[in-house]
Amino acid sequence: MRSQRVIEQHIVNQIQENLNLDYKAAAALAKSDGASKEISKDISAMANSQGGAVIYGIKEFDEEEKRHLPEKIDPVDQTIFTKEWVEQIINGNIRPRIQGVIIHPVQIDTDPSHCVYVVEIPASNTAHQAKDKRYYKRYNFESIAMEDYEIRDVMNRANVPDVSIQLGLFHGDASEDGQGADLYRGLNIIIKNEGTQVVEKFKVILTLTNVGWFDDDGQHIKLVKILKDEATGLKVSTQGNFDHSADFFVVYQSEFVLFPQEQIDIGKMLAWGYKDDLFHEADNTWNDFARDSEWEIKWKLYADNMPLKSGNVLVGDLPILNRFDDR
Repeated sequence: MRSQRVIEQHIVNQIQENLNLDYKAAAALAKSDGASKEISKDISAMANSQGGAVIYGIKEFDEEEKRHLPEKIDPVDQTIFTKEWVEQIINGNIRPRIQGVIIHPVQIDTDPSHCVYVVEIPASNTAHQAKDKRYYKRYNFESIAMEDYEIRDVMNRANVPDVSIQLGLFHGDASEDGQGADLYRGLNIIIKNEGTQVVEKFKVILTLTNVGWFDDDGQHIKLVKILKDEATGLKVSTQGNFDHSADFFVVYQSEFVLFPQEQIDIGKMLAWGYKDDLFHEADNTWNDFARDSEWEIKWKLYADNMPLKSGNVLVGDLPILNRFDDR
């Protein structure tokens, strides 16, 4: 969001304010004590929540039903309200100072002095106090005061691990000659330590639904291509359902630490992938087949004393993260 064109697209597409996005008219930047309090309130609330962007220089509609939609660019005079002034207001009125705030002046072609300030705020690992000595969070398009327990929860972020999971697909070929006879789509299962703590142990549990069925003789017929190599570090089991479909269960438990910002793709340890026949000429054809087959992945993620994270995703909606398999 660092060009006038992108700013204008937000208005054309009527991108609504949300937990991570806040619009402010140019008048929000004023050299008054009240304006300084509001700026510190809005910026600290974003850091105390999930992070995001506050855009100074976009006016919202006045009508109640459209109050959180962008109406037009309302440029800031950067000869009066410089980037350095905005930075000083933020740093001088929020305690402790938020690390990693980036201010992007976006030039507007209506006048050489006109700009829009896009302030990017990261989610912080502690709670930040605004100029009025209160703590705020983002909620329902606005910044509201935090409860005591919420403040303590935010302050504990630095002491609780934050591990994420990203699922995707990669193209692979298990044929001996590499001529595309045994194409498959393997799983990327990327585990990343997003926090500041070293993670001693983590565990991933996956349920891959409808990847096979049982025939009349009770024999399990797999819909996935079995690869040449055996899986390592993973436990894989199969379970049949009452409708004769079969699910795969994958469990991985780490035997090593995961340092801050370090990540590992455990998906390529799997000894199989979803089959990908040559007749699938386009990605959307395969994706439609995956959706019709009701291929879904349900996941659970544990890490030290981090609260359980869980979710589910349709395989047909997964992005291609790596185009070719490492053979």
